Amino acid sequence: MEKRIVEYDGRYLEYYLFRKKMKNMRMRIKEDGKLFVSCPVYTPLYEINAFILRHFDWIEQKKNEIQSRPLPIKRNYISGEEFLFLGQKYTLVIDIGTKEKVTLIDKYMVLSTRHPDDIDKKHKLIDKWYKEEIDFVFRRQFDMIVKTYRHLFPKTYILKIRQMKARWGSCMINKNTVVLNSKLIYADIKYVDYVIMHELCHFYHKNHDHDFYRMLASLCPCHRQLKKDLNHGGYISYSH
Repeated sequence: MEKRIVEYDGRYLEYYLFRKKMKNMRMRIKEDGKLFVSCPVYTPLYEINAFILRHFDWIEQKKNEIQSRPLPIKRNYISGEEFLFLGQKYTLVIDIGTKEKVTLIDKYMVLSTRHPDDIDKKHKLIDKWYKEEIDFVFRRQFDMIVKTYRHLFPKTYILKIRQMKARWGSCMINKNTVVLNSKLIYADIKYVDYVIMHELCHFYHKNHDHDFYRMLASLCPCHRQLKKDLNHGGYISYSH
């Protein structure tokens, strides 16, 4: 890995360079705002810098978006704290009870526990509830969409769920597998559906080309607005 700086119009941009056995240059911006560039082993530095400069405005826009996202919330797991679930905010209520469980009632997230003063225990209970809901909701929506468009997606597809720092979803075409970011549980259900349809379209079109977006638009006409809203929602920084 090489740490470098490129200058453009009096502005300086720091990036981390990885030389690999690959055909094309790629770049990605991590959640902390750092820019990482990967390139073929013998790519001249002037070509790498030119590649970055062509995307300079886009890079600055993405870095500004990351900086404007809210910082992760430090939790004490006490009554009054707010939690996101499928686009709605719920106010936590701690209830002393014999059963250890989480229940949504109106706009409240009621946590029943025998250990109301044990922060670690309360954290684990809420985390367990989220994981169960993520698995149920994502698989329900995934199965529903595949069934609805069975004429387009006739194979048996696998859904995997994991926490990702920079992407809402991905797919492994050769394994018929779609991967969803667990943090989608904080967003409205329509965004979950959008990401699922986006990834399923990649089984027909690997790249984000005209044909890909034409297919996506046929399944999800408002995909551009959904993508914009999702990327500016701050959900990626949210935690429970």
